[in-house]
Amino acid sequence: MTLFFGSPTTSAGVQGVTVWGAPNLTVAQVGQTVADFVRGYAYCRSDPGHRLLIGIGISNSAIDDDADDWLYAHGRAWGTMVRDVAHWVATYYPGHARIHGAYDFEPSWSSPWKAHHWMAGYDGTAGRPALYANASADGCPTTTATGGACDNGWNQWWVWHMGWEFDSALPFPQIYATSGVNARQRQLVDLYATVQLGDGMYFYGTTSQWGACRQVGSCAGTDNTIHRAHDQLVWWLATDARTRQDAVDGMTDTAGTRDRTDAMSDTTRRRGRGRERGAVVLAALVLSAVAASGRGRRRAERAARAHRGRGSAPGRDRRHAGRRAPRRPPEDPHAGGGPGRPAGRVPATAAPRPAGRRRRPAGGGTAHEAAGSRVGAADAPPWESGRVECEPVPGLLSAAEVAGAACVSVPQPDGTNRYLAVAPDGVARTVAFGADGRVRRLPDAPLAAPPAPGEAVAPTPEGDLRVGAQVVDIG
Repeated sequence: MTLFFGSPTTSAGVQGVTVWGAPNLTVAQVGQTVADFVRGYAYCRSDPGHRLLIGIGISNSAIDDDADDWLYAHGRAWGTMVRDVAHWVATYYPGHARIHGAYDFEPSWSSPWKAHHWMAGYDGTAGRPALYANASADGCPTTTATGGACDNGWNQWWVWHMGWEFDSALPFPQIYATSGVNARQRQLVDLYATVQLGDGMYFYGTTSQWGACRQVGSCAGTDNTIHRAHDQLVWWLATDARTRQDAVDGMTDTAGTRDRTDAMSDTTRRRGRGRERGAVVLAALVLSAVAASGRGRRRAERAARAHRGRGSAPGRDRRHAGRRAPRRPPEDPHAGGGPGRPAGRVPATAAPRPAGRRRRPAGGGTAHEAAGSRVGAADAPPWESGRVECEPVPGLLSAAEVAGAACVSVPQPDGTNRYLAVAPDGVARTVAFGADGRVRRLPDAPLAAPPAPGEAVAPTPEGDLRVGAQVVDIG
């Protein structure tokens, strides 16, 4: 699921975000809100096989008056927050959730330059997770693939650049129109990128708004169901061998929080006009079989193995062989690469990909698998080492057991982690976190003597626990 908050703004003198019908939040408060959401989900989860993929989202609504440098700094602040929340979740709730960024950029909401500067800030943040691009293609061509114009100064190049060329972007396009025109627009952007730029897109999922439309009563013509949106995109991609994608793994639908009828009405009925600071608050419910079911995960794993077995199309993996800065528009003060490519210009070295061959990110068949590889993350979660905030672990370590304890994270040589609560009664209670997401309680370890007030509690390089002069084997 993706939790969309609103548009960039200043709150309490620092970077923040708008919220419908409530005071603006700082970026830090957004991170705390998502952490609280994860805690609540962990306590209420009934099936230990379920794991949420959570995007922390923002939009490009009403940012045209913001300075380029301010937007770039806001994108970096958002990327830092998403990275920190992802680290916290990977440490304490690795089997319950995984965190990504999300960006609802829409041509009718801002100029392309402004949306670009925010995205450049996010993408350039060290260690930032991948980002769901839940974006639209307002006004883009429906019959041509030559870099043609879209709404508000955007064109097919800009839609591709924002939704694919940035290395963090995982495309989840908005396929709202029941006519299928949105899916056709996306297929043409992909075709343009394939033929003209030699860098076609891979779609990780589709975004629909059937749930939101039900909340406001109706939005005739743009109320695709989740499955219809998915099927339309797959169908249009299959109309040309150069854009064919046999499977689109994810499907999402949107609904408003707290039944904000007025907000949802403004969002769904007047899309394309929105310039208001109070941008969308959406909960995008990811109904992907890959994310929710073992059968879907097995299907994706088989597809990934098959892909690795047959190899990639020539020249298609240059983006994932090593981190490269995307091409940016000319005169971009935040550019790290070459100038932007004029619409319709064919690079001398580019060649259309072979028919039917699609590039998938290295090592992954699903959106969440690819997200880890695209940010250059190690296979194992980024465990903390040393004293940490005491947190109960639902079903394994209660609030009473961590009350008054000294809590410590102890990474293990095999890439797993031990989370310990050393209680005043001299018992070390341990939960083991596996790199594969498995979480289990280990036997309690009594200390030779309770820790003295202020006594150092720390991990050893060998993966044991040191309490003052004592070294405890924690298993």
